[in-house]
Amino acid sequence: MLMRILSSAIGLAILCVILVTDKQMLYFATAVVGVLGLKEFYDAMKKKSNPLSKTGLLFGAVYIMLIEILNLYNTNFVILILIMFLTVFTVIIVSYKEHNITDASITITGFFYVCVLLSYVPLVRNLEDGQLYVWLIFLVAWGSDTGAYLVGLTLGKAKLCPDISPKKTVAGAVGGILFSIIFVLVYMIILIKYYQMNIDNYIAIALIIGTVGSIISQLGDLLASTIKRYVEIKDFGEMIPGHGGVLDRFDSILFVAPFVYYIITIMML
Repeated sequence: MLMRILSSAIGLAILCVILVTDKQMLYFATAVVGVLGLKEFYDAMKKKSNPLSKTGLLFGAVYIMLIEILNLYNTNFVILILIMFLTVFTVIIVSYKEHNITDASITITGFFYVCVLLSYVPLVRNLEDGQLYVWLIFLVAWGSDTGAYLVGLTLGKAKLCPDISPKKTVAGAVGGILFSIIFVLVYMIILIKYYQMNIDNYIAIALIIGTVGSIISQLGDLLASTIKRYVEIKDFGEMIPGHGGVLDRFDSILFVAPFVYYIITIMML
């Protein structure tokens, strides 16, 4: 437990430094996390298949580092994906004795699951006032995790998904939603009071972001647990003491980041 708390404190300090510096630092940090997480995904899937790890990692790193050029919403992104598909399928044709269509599918799935979803963190940062809104991604995930743990530990009896994650409870899921709402609501008040931001109906917005964000966060966590069950591993890695691997720490973030991006974009309309 002490190691878990210590590594969380160090991780929080590093995150604060990254988010308050220029966005190029965030691109680099996101690329590092994306490549490490994608490698963990491919290493885990090697127990069931033989993904094209080097190809996937190369495209993942290039995509995140060049996110402004390869934006999800322009032709460059489509071109990158087409090149990736062509490369992956060419490799399985050339090395058909070592790789098959399942390996290609897992390679591409890993790229979208880790790198594309994670890229929404810098995409949120690029929005107007994004240096403030980007914190919502982590507050939703942290609030959900904290609430689920504390409420589940004290009140949890009925299991949520015992076959996937035996420790998760219905009470914990509800606690995660409540804590997520509280975290977001407090942050909204801070933005209004100390940053003079004009956020109409901030209570309703906090309820929406906190509730839906927490549900999505918990789904991301459950998906990671499902993958680990499939390949029969406890954690994706051991890089973060007390937490496991990079994907074990960022599984919720992967799903929350796109949600925050789109909800903020809608708010700006």
